[in-house]
Amino acid sequence: MYQQLLKIQLLLNTDDFYPEEHYKLIASAQNIQLEPYSTSTLRKFYLQNIAPLTDDFLLQGGDEIRIEIQFYNKPQDSFNYTDIIEMRLYKVEYSNNDQWVLEGTITYDPIYHQGVIETYDHWQNGKLLKWYGLPQEISTLEYIHACMNYTSISTVTPEKTVFEIDFNLIKSELDIACAFAEAFFGERSYMGRYLDTLDDCLLTLYHKRGYFEDKTILLKNVQSPLLPEVAKVLPELRQILQKYKFQVIDQ
Repeated sequence: MYQQLLKIQLLLNTDDFYPEEHYKLIASAQNIQLEPYSTSTLRKFYLQNIAPLTDDFLLQGGDEIRIEIQFYNKPQDSFNYTDIIEMRLYKVEYSNNDQWVLEGTITYDPIYHQGVIETYDHWQNGKLLKWYGLPQEISTLEYIHACMNYTSISTVTPEKTVFEIDFNLIKSELDIACAFAEAFFGERSYMGRYLDTLDDCLLTLYHKRGYFEDKTILLKNVQSPLLPEVAKVLPELRQILQKYKFQVIDQ
């Protein structure tokens, strides 16, 4: 069943003197892509599956537009996270397959992550997406960012007592955070980015329930040859788990 998780809206500024009061919603889109490379100061955005909301407009060079990208948050059951891009248009191209190409100068640009948008697009369309086999267009950090938007930090400890972390799948410190998030809460979950933020997430759970003497962390394949980055941080990971009194077993 299709569920909208990514909401993209295009607004047109109708008054240069008071833009905040005069941005008019003119269309929605299913996805957006930024041209990865540009040979000039102009940038191109590709809006896909456009649904115009009004017929009384015609975009042209010089127009000031705003693109709002909203991300669904599951615990809140609402679109809680919004990225905003503002752009002065140079030209617009319309195609027959409901795609608009917007080219112009970006006047306001938050930290734009195409991989976060692609992650949400995969989820929205029911495509399989695993943290240990991400497509090239999605970085691990962008995937974690999307999971944070989607689930936030959980404050409910899972009922299960054994959590398996397979080090055959772990290639970096970021992967450790992904592995713990999935082991504790399932897919699309968040437990930090690096070990310090993983520690923060465990501290949040600790404040809700106390120590974890009744929980076991099973470190699978930890004796196999590990990549240097993983081997370097493994002692710190053990210290964090011991601090919260997990039972840690190597396998």
